[in-house]
Amino acid sequence: GAISRSGELYWECEPLSGARSNDHAVSVNAPMNQVVTNTLDSGAGSLRMALSEVSTGGTININLQPPASIQLDSQLVIDRSLTLNGPQAGPIAILAGDSSRVMLINAHNDISISNVIISNGNVPEEWGGGILQRHTGSRLDEGGLLISNSIIRNNHAGQGGGVWSERGRLILQNCQVDSNSAQFTGGGIFTSRGDLEIHHSKISANATTSSVDAEGGGIVLELGKTKIIGSLITGNVSAGGKGGGILINSEAQLSVINSTIINNSVPSSLGKNIYASKQSQISIVNSIIDNAANQGF
Repeated sequence: GAISRSGELYWECEPLSGARSNDHAVSVNAPMNQVVTNTLDSGAGSLRMALSEVSTGGTININLQPPASIQLDSQLVIDRSLTLNGPQAGPIAILAGDSSRVMLINAHNDISISNVIISNGNVPEEWGGGILQRHTGSRLDEGGLLISNSIIRNNHAGQGGGVWSERGRLILQNCQVDSNSAQFTGGGIFTSRGDLEIHHSKISANATTSSVDAEGGGIVLELGKTKIIGSLITGNVSAGGKGGGILINSEAQLSVINSTIINNSVPSSLGKNIYASKQSQISIVNSIIDNAANQGF
């Protein structure tokens, strides 16, 4: 499904192929704990099998040693609340092979992911190259996604190159989001109608690539509340216009605390570090924002 423009910062695409819903029954005998013991895409001991068999609220531990990597043939679907832990020795790479996104996550679930590298997702005509967090079933209650001690790198999409999050809570703790790209908006992260928190993380070297309507090289915020605490946003590029570091749109609220937003770029003067719409609300406390040409505050 090709992306087409339907409003100032809204984009439509056809329904995702291969997406599963969480509305199917989970066995009452499903195990609360699963262990990933190999790097295979499917079958016994694989991450895909563990995701399909673990109980709601259960835990999956990846028992592999870095630099081992899990190479996927298609996207993983997380359709229930769970905890996914990579090894404490260092993050394990989960690679999409440039043929799909890495993970589709139903936004009404509460999910914690740690010590992984999300990489090589590629969905040029869709949302969320690395991770797409959105509602895929009939429920509309909002869950949360916590990603900690992880890297989201080298993913590509039409929008939200690293992560697209819609109507859910997204929290990044001690993470790197770098070298992702989107054709149009949100090279690193795109959040819409949900809350975002970024703690002690680095958002860098992300980009929007189209020469027309490409905005928000690092982060796009739309109709939600965002807190950035103790973090660095740098080296992001918006090739088409506004918001090299952050684009704030549609009455979004942003609080920046003890953070640095510098050395992001746009081809014009429209907010190389932050571009804010007139309807947005911004609070900046004890932070460095270099040479921001901003609108609305």
